[in-house]
Amino acid sequence: MRFLRFIALNLLFAFNLCATLNPQNLPWFTGPMISPSRQILEPGEFLFQPLVFVFDINGHYDENWKAQRIPTITSVVQLNVLEVGITPYLDLQAIPIWEVNHSQGVTTTRFSDFEMALNIQILRDDEDPRFPSLLIQLREIFPTGQYQKLDPNKHFTDISGRGSFVSEIFTTFGKVVHITGDRYISSRLALGYAFPSSTGVEGLNFYGGGVGTKGTVRPGNFFEALASTELSVTHHWALVGEAVYFSKRSDKFHGDPGFTEQGCIAKVGLPSQESFSIAPAVEYAFSNNLGLIGGVWITLFGRNADRFTSYVISFAGVF
Repeated sequence: MRFLRFIALNLLFAFNLCATLNPQNLPWFTGPMISPSRQILEPGEFLFQPLVFVFDINGHYDENWKAQRIPTITSVVQLNVLEVGITPYLDLQAIPIWEVNHSQGVTTTRFSDFEMALNIQILRDDEDPRFPSLLIQLREIFPTGQYQKLDPNKHFTDISGRGSFVSEIFTTFGKVVHITGDRYISSRLALGYAFPSSTGVEGLNFYGGGVGTKGTVRPGNFFEALASTELSVTHHWALVGEAVYFSKRSDKFHGDPGFTEQGCIAKVGLPSQESFSIAPAVEYAFSNNLGLIGGVWITLFGRNADRFTSYVISFAGVF
């Protein structure tokens, strides 16, 4: 469950489905589910995109990449992506998130960490087809979710954040290629690197701990690589495939680790982590600025990572 806060929600923060790539007579791609956008909004345009992710977490990969069974955790995460075009080269994005977590008969509802991002357009492939689109995203995650002083009787369902400011830079390359007839392929490659700030922890918390825990955690930096391809089937329908790689360094803790309920010295700080996941989907565009996408996001393997399956549905509208 705690690892899901890094891989799942952090990748969701990178999200930007945009249905406005159609200055020419191209298919109405809505965009993939997870990969960042390759192009910003036009000045004055506004994007509203509600998304729902239903996570089923039923295992955890250990240090040796072997999956171990854990009590099932169901997490429903609802995002509202709000984005506005500012100039031909800039747009601004905000994403409030709330979630409902359930495990072992316990259910909690919490507001999650909040994100804002500035997207900078460097190149556009629809203006010069010799080059791919290039977008730089500068984003900040604000620690508005609960991460410490957790209730041990809630089985970590009361976690909704990581307690750390996270600064990240994403570089996204994208290109639309004509295959034949009405067939087009839209591909993206996004690379991101994040720098979490140190945070104080007390009691049972996102990073571990227990009774009497008090100190400071320095979360490890992390790297993300996302690749996606959309294949137009008709002017309205498209098939989508995505792949996600996530890697994080180990955390550092200074202070009093406290004790577990069994009287042992508690561990504070998560180990280094890796995971690889895929996300096939189907999208339908009603027009060049309204669309739906639905699919599934599945982990294939990992190390010190949760094993999860997530069902996803989203609506994107540009006004």
